[in-house]
Amino acid sequence: MKNADFSYAQFFGQVRFWNANFIDCVRFVQARFHCESVSFDTTQFEAGFSFAGSSFNTSEGVFFNDLHCSGKEASYRGSSFKGNYVTFNNANIDTDIVDLSHMNVDCDGVFQLSGEIHGRQLISFERSTFVSPIYLFSSLTAPTINFENLRFLDKDNKHQRSKFRARIEGTTEVIWDAITGVINHEFALCRSRLVGSHLFRDCNHIKIIMSTCTIDKGADVLFQNSDMTNIHFYGVDLDRINFLGCSWPKKGNVSFIADDPTKGGQIKGWYSHPVRFWRQVTGRATVQSWVDQTQKKLIESERLYRQLKVKYDSMGEPALAGDFYLRELSMKSKQLSFVSASPLHIYSFLSCYGESWLRSSLLWVLIWAAGSYWLMLNDMNGNFVLDSLRSMLLLNRDGSWGITLLKYFWPYTVGSTCAVHQKEVQALIFYT
Repeated sequence: MKNADFSYAQFFGQVRFWNANFIDCVRFVQARFHCESVSFDTTQFEAGFSFAGSSFNTSEGVFFNDLHCSGKEASYRGSSFKGNYVTFNNANIDTDIVDLSHMNVDCDGVFQLSGEIHGRQLISFERSTFVSPIYLFSSLTAPTINFENLRFLDKDNKHQRSKFRARIEGTTEVIWDAITGVINHEFALCRSRLVGSHLFRDCNHIKIIMSTCTIDKGADVLFQNSDMTNIHFYGVDLDRINFLGCSWPKKGNVSFIADDPTKGGQIKGWYSHPVRFWRQVTGRATVQSWVDQTQKKLIESERLYRQLKVKYDSMGEPALAGDFYLRELSMKSKQLSFVSASPLHIYSFLSCYGESWLRSSLLWVLIWAAGSYWLMLNDMNGNFVLDSLRSMLLLNRDGSWGITLLKYFWPYTVGSTCAVHQKEVQALIFYT
C-alpha cells in the first residue's frame, strides 16, 4: 500500500490490518479508534509510521504483535490508550527515532512491549504516563534513550508493578530524570541489563526495584540528587553504581538502606505476626524457613552496607561511611548467636563500634576515676605495680592530685579520642 494517510479518521467496530504492507510512511495522526479491538498484527511498515495524537478507546484491546517497522520514524507521541490490553509482542522496530513520549496509558490490563527496539538516533518515553502497569521485555538500543519525567500512577488505589526486564543500552546516555510515581505503583528493573551510561536524577517520589539487575562491566550508573528511601538494590553490585547528593533514610541519626530487613531497628520475630504464627502452628510454614529467609536478607544487607561504606569513604564523606559501617556490623551481629555476637555487642555498647568518641571518653574517665579511688584506699609505698598505676592515673605519692594531671590526662584523652574516631580526624586533616 502506497501513500496511505488516515489522519483524523474515525474507526468503529473491529479494525484489522492483518498482514498489511505499507511501502511509504503511513500516517494515523489524530485518528480516533472507537472499536471493540484494533489489530496491526504482522503488519509491515517499510518507511515508518505516525500515530501521533491518536486515541485508542477499545473494549478488548490494541494489538501490534509481530510488528515490523523500518524507516525514519515510529511515533506514538501524545497517543492515549484506554480499554483492556495494549500489546507489542515480538515487535521489531529499526528506525531513526522511536517516539513513545507524552503517551497516556490507562487500561484494565497491561501495556506490554517485547522484541527488538532499535533507534538509530533516539528512543523516547519522555513525559509518558502509565496508570496501567507497563511490561518491557525487549532490547532497547539507541545512542540516547530518554525516560525523563516518566510517571507511574495507581488505579483504584491498587498495588501495581511495572516491569522492565530488558537490555537497555544507550551508547551515549540513558536519561532517567525526575521519574515519579505513587507508592502503590512499583517500577521494577529486576533482571534488566544496563549497558552504557545511565543517569538517575531527581528520582524523589518513586519506588524503584533494581534487585538482581545486571550492570555490564564498563557501564556508568549514577544516582544524583535522588531520595533513596524506596530504591532497592538486592543482588546488585554497588561497586558499579555512583551516588552524588543522594539522601538516605534515617533511624535516629544513622542512615540505612531500603533493603535492610530491620529498617534501622530490630527484627520482628515470626511470633509477632498472628497469621504467620497460625501457619506455623498448622504446619503450613516453619519457623526455620522464616529464619533462613531473614538470614539471607541480613547477609545481603551486610554486603550492600560494606560496599557503600567503602564507596563513601573513598568519596571523602566520613559521616555516611561511618553510618554504613555501623549498619554493616549490626547486620553481622544479628546473623550470629548471642554468645558469638557478644564481643560485637560489647564493642557496640562501649564505643558504638568505634564511631562514638563520647562513649569511649566517658568510659575512660569512669575507669580512671574508679582506679584512682581504689589506689587511694590502698598502700602504694614500695609497691612497683601500684606505683606504676598511680603514675598513670595522675596521683602523687601521698594520694593527692598532682601536676601529672596536666602531664598525662590531656595526651591520653586526645590520643584515645583520635584512635576511636579515626574517620573524623582524617577528615579534619584532609579539609584543613
